[in-house]
Amino acid sequence: MTGSGKNLFWDCLESSQLGRIDLVCSDDGLTGIQFHGVGKPIKTADYSFRHSILTEVKDQILAYLLGSLHNFDLPIDWSGMTCFARSVRLTCLKIPYGETVSYSRLAELAGFPGKARAVGNINALNPLPLVIPCHRVIGKDGKLHGYAGPDGVKTKQWLLDRERNSMNNARFKDF
Repeated sequence: MTGSGKNLFWDCLESSQLGRIDLVCSDDGLTGIQFHGVGKPIKTADYSFRHSILTEVKDQILAYLLGSLHNFDLPIDWSGMTCFARSVRLTCLKIPYGETVSYSRLAELAGFPGKARAVGNINALNPLPLVIPCHRVIGKDGKLHGYAGPDGVKTKQWLLDRERNSMNNARFKDF
């Protein structure tokens, strides 16, 4: 149980193309995805083990990493996020699979024109990487700028390449 009065649950993907991924949820939805070795380790003793939401999260993340899932369909617990962060992250969810937008464009779409730097800071603190696809946000110059995942920008590029290749393979199958 957390200070907010919510029960929190933990599980993990022991191995994936991105290594171990720790997952946290409340009864209301997913609250955290953390790549092993990135950030402060989750104190698993603070959480109950397993929840049906996390079983679905694991299945969908694995399908996404294999290229067979293009859109996550998971409950998200938005509590604890500021209105600004929630707005930016909800807008980020709308970025189509395999496509990118600039930080400044994401700021505009979220209703905060001129706040590209603040949007970048929100993305850097994204508690749900992969599910909220902050890896699809790039610099106005078209370059990749930072990623709080294993190997940073290298992983961001891998995710974008994976999505684009998956889309190309799907188009080829339909041809």
